[in-house]
Amino acid sequence: GFFIRCRDTFLFVNILQFALVTLMYWNIGKGKYWKILFYGSVAGCIASILESGTVAFICRESTKGKTYSNVFTFFVAEFFWICNEYSIPLLNLVKMKAFTNGKASKIVNHTVLTIFPLFAICRFWIGYVRSKFSVIKMDDIDNTHGVTFALMAIADLVCTISIIYYVRKHNKQELIKTSNITHYIERSSYAILVCVDAVSIILAVLCFIPTYFSSVPKSIPLPLHCIKCAFLLILATDALLFKYEANTSSVQSSESYKYKNSYDTYNYNKSRNNFSMETSNHS
Repeated sequence: GFFIRCRDTFLFVNILQFALVTLMYWNIGKGKYWKILFYGSVAGCIASILESGTVAFICRESTKGKTYSNVFTFFVAEFFWICNEYSIPLLNLVKMKAFTNGKASKIVNHTVLTIFPLFAICRFWIGYVRSKFSVIKMDDIDNTHGVTFALMAIADLVCTISIIYYVRKHNKQELIKTSNITHYIERSSYAILVCVDAVSIILAVLCFIPTYFSSVPKSIPLPLHCIKCAFLLILATDALLFKYEANTSSVQSSESYKYKNSYDTYNYNKSRNNFSMETSNHS
C-alpha cells in the first residue's frame, strides 16, 4: 500500500539531504550549528547506504530462500543513525545557548545529554536484533523504535520550551523587540520546533499501535518517518533563511543610517549656504 511505498524514499531522502546541506555548508555555513548539520547529514547518508545496500545484497533473487545471520553492517549502521538522529536535540541546544548560558541552560543541557545514553542503547539494540535475524522490521524493532522516538521527543520538547521561554524573555527588551531577526525566529523557527516535536511524539505512538491493534498496518509510521529523515535539510533551509533575513536587516539598517547622515549633511550645507548668502546681502 501507500505506507509501504514510503520506505523506498529513505535512501534518496538522505542522499539528497547530504548533497544540499553540504552545498549550503561549504558556501555559507559557519560555526558549530552548521558543523552539526553537515556531520549529521553525512552520518545519515552513510547509514542509509549501509542499510539499503545490505538489504539489496541479502534480498537478491539468486539468494532467495537463503537465511543469513550476524549481518554486522546493520549494527554498524546504527553508529551513524545515532549521530544523525540525535543531532536534532544538539542543534536545539546550540539555539538555546544563543539566548542564555545561565543555570537553567545547564540543567537543560544535562537533561538532553542524560537522555542520549538511553537513546544510544535502544538504537544499538535495534542494530543487534537486525544483525542477528537479518531483518529490518519485527515487533521488537518497532517497539524499540517507538522508545527511541519518545526519548527524542522528550529531549526536543525540553529544548523547545526553553528556547521559546528565553526568546520571549529577550523580547521584553526594547532593542530586541523591534528586531526583524527576532520576528523571523518567532514566525519560522517556532513553527519548525513545534513540528519536529509533534512528529517525534506521533511517531512514538504510531510505532506501538500495530502491536496492540492487529487491524492497523505495521507500515503506518513510515510516512512520518520519511519526513523525520529530512529534518536536517529543513533546519538547514531555516538557517539559510535566517542568515538571509539577518543580512537583509543589516543592509537596511546601514542604508537607513547612511541616508540619515546624508540628509543631515545636506541640511547642514544648505543652512551654511543660506547663512553665507544673508551675510553677503548685508554687506
